[in-house]
Amino acid sequence: MSSHSSHRSGLFHLFVAYHVTMPQELEKEVSNHFKGLKRKVASVIAAGGGKIKVGKDPLAFSLYRFLGLILLQLDTRDSIFARTFMIIAWNLMARSANTFDICISHMEWQGDALCIYFSQMKNDQMGERPRDPRHIYANPLCPEICGILSLGIFWSCYAFEEGEMRLFPGNNQYDRFRKILARLVVLEQVADELERRAIDPSSLGTHSMRKGASTFCASGSTSCPPSAAIHLRAGWSLQGVQDTYIRYESAGDMYVGRTVSGLPIDSPEFASLPPHFKQGTESQLIKRALGMVFPNMPFHLTAIGEFAMASLVYHHEYLVKILPPTHPLLNSVLFRTSHLYDELSPFVVCVEKETDAPIRATGIPAHVTILSQLKEMTLSWQENVRAQNENVQKIVEGVTKVLEEKAVGLGTVTYAGLSDAIKKCLEEAGIMRVVEAIENPHAPQPEITNAPQTTALYTWGGKLHLFPESFQFPTGSVLEAWQYWCVGDESRGYPPLKKMALDYLATKN
Repeated sequence: MSSHSSHRSGLFHLFVAYHVTMPQELEKEVSNHFKGLKRKVASVIAAGGGKIKVGKDPLAFSLYRFLGLILLQLDTRDSIFARTFMIIAWNLMARSANTFDICISHMEWQGDALCIYFSQMKNDQMGERPRDPRHIYANPLCPEICGILSLGIFWSCYAFEEGEMRLFPGNNQYDRFRKILARLVVLEQVADELERRAIDPSSLGTHSMRKGASTFCASGSTSCPPSAAIHLRAGWSLQGVQDTYIRYESAGDMYVGRTVSGLPIDSPEFASLPPHFKQGTESQLIKRALGMVFPNMPFHLTAIGEFAMASLVYHHEYLVKILPPTHPLLNSVLFRTSHLYDELSPFVVCVEKETDAPIRATGIPAHVTILSQLKEMTLSWQENVRAQNENVQKIVEGVTKVLEEKAVGLGTVTYAGLSDAIKKCLEEAGIMRVVEAIENPHAPQPEITNAPQTTALYTWGGKLHLFPESFQFPTGSVLEAWQYWCVGDESRGYPPLKKMALDYLATKN
């Protein structure tokens, strides 16, 4: 029916385009035929024929997380692009065309959220509606679908080009994503999951993220955001009342942004702050690190870059654990060596809320605030119970000690006093050290610090070499090539490539 409806709209538009008024008889005849066709199609579907669902299926949240993890573990730059687009499109609940048209000048950081503005949408062709931001929040609990972390990975693997205005540069990014998605659903791991869920791969498309995100946000919980805020974020028309009686308010969009990001709405963790640098961190340290992690980043993106870099540092161990060794991110400066990570990691924190934090949590509904207060009360009660138990133990020990002292003074021998006296005599005689050495002969020796750094050697072809026989030159940008030439790859144990000679390689290739 959607195809027939599109053809009918095209016929009406043809008359409008040629400035010809459609005859009333023709218009009435087309309407009658269309009504009859709708009844016929409905009858066929009711009898078990045809498809009962129209268009692409919405992407379920659990499947969205699964695809995000699969794309994260693929070691191609196309998968990095596709994952970033999918997560941004999901969080914005936007059409594919609007997501691909995002310019870096339309992005800014406010408080604890990334804000993205749309200048034109399908239901606002003239760009006359107010310019209200869509808030995107970090999800540190699920890094595979965290929007801020995805931007950090994307910018680490795709260098900024001078004069480029779009977040996703290129002419045919829609076709590019569509082709990547078509290749993704036929991967063995993804195909098995879709088969288990009884999902037809052809039913998933670029519009599935928009449908899935809006469905999850509107009915994924019994404490969902108000429908008006969801309508305004998704860009749906509220005929007769929008911008007149129902207007945009940032609090409503913030609530929608936190919900659609996947934060647990029935938990105090819904109020989690994004990974960020502690209050008092040296600005020069952050500025220098940004220049190394995101070279040539435009000035107005530095605030976003700071939080994206903090997310990369916070999830560093997780990414190193799940990413394949050939992933492009592991060739970036933050992962190739440990020096920058060791310098930044002590200053990055991620908490639910912090009184002295440089930012405060926004978009928090009343029930989450109550849950947070209940959690604080529970923790306080547990701490009081622990303190009371310690006090009781101290009182018992104090009374016991007084009684034993009285018994010693009267010449009465007690079990505790006798035990302490025997242990003290054995320790003074050195017997206890001998017993400990016998019981634990393989005790770990203290670690030797300040050991000189060594370079691994590999044996093949009857000689010693600085590089393994399976060594291949890494791929990447000119900047990454220069870094390999100067400092090598600490994570793989490769020395600087400037030390390489021809006989260090197994083949001329």
